[in-house]
Amino acid sequence: MLKLGGKVIRIEVAGGATEVPKGDRTLVVISTNPRLPRSLRERSAYLVRAGVTEIPSGFGHYLQIGEAAKIDFGELENWQRVTSLSDDFSYLEDGDIIRLNSARGEIRVLYRKSSPHNTIMVTEQCQHYCLMCSQPPKEVDDSWLLDEANELIRIMPRGTGELGFSGGEPTLFGERFLETLRLTKALHPGTSIHILSNGRLFADRRFAADYAQIRHPDMMVGIPIYSDDPATHDYVVQAKGAFDETLRGILNLKEFGQKVECKRPAVPPGSREVSVL
Repeated sequence: MLKLGGKVIRIEVAGGATEVPKGDRTLVVISTNPRLPRSLRERSAYLVRAGVTEIPSGFGHYLQIGEAAKIDFGELENWQRVTSLSDDFSYLEDGDIIRLNSARGEIRVLYRKSSPHNTIMVTEQCQHYCLMCSQPPKEVDDSWLLDEANELIRIMPRGTGELGFSGGEPTLFGERFLETLRLTKALHPGTSIHILSNGRLFADRRFAADYAQIRHPDMMVGIPIYSDDPATHDYVVQAKGAFDETLRGILNLKEFGQKVECKRPAVPPGSREVSVL
């Protein structure tokens, strides 16, 4: 299993600086091209592996994998940073996109160019508290995740086959989330979009209509239903009335001709699964 996030070994700043600005959360595209145009270098992180001897100038970040890779600071300017990563991240390659949090010494891999299944988490908030949820909702303002998603979409390489959006519950951002979908369509018109949602916000007919107006040719909402018995479904998601709202949401989406996938996840013993629409 790939390690997608964690602590870095160390962060160093060229020129002998030791302090790293607080709150420094930066998205960078990984490059292995020493001849990348200078206009793109400042926003890129050059990947240095063991045995690399040529260190091109002008990149905003430099990543060295493992202790075997060493960068000569004498060739760098004072504002440039070198982040050392463990061998767990040796799979990183040209075109991948990462988040570096210098203040906390953390890395998160947000996009892998070679993966056909990239998913963007836009929030940890949710109006459900599912019994089996491996990522319980948090009552925090994490709207920065949606801002980050928009930034990621802007720098993602064209030609991405499929992109997912999940949470938490991504539709809780309402119109802001729809703007993210519009942005994705505009910049990546050939990319299939899959949204993992509980479907309840689509019970608002106007919201469902606005979603349909995006008119994306290949966009689908995946909605889990845990039982055909409303009480059982509501018990699993720990939200009274959730079953009825979810069904109204599905019906609204279908009325507007939208693709819906009714997922059949694992359900508690004794309950009945539902069929895929």
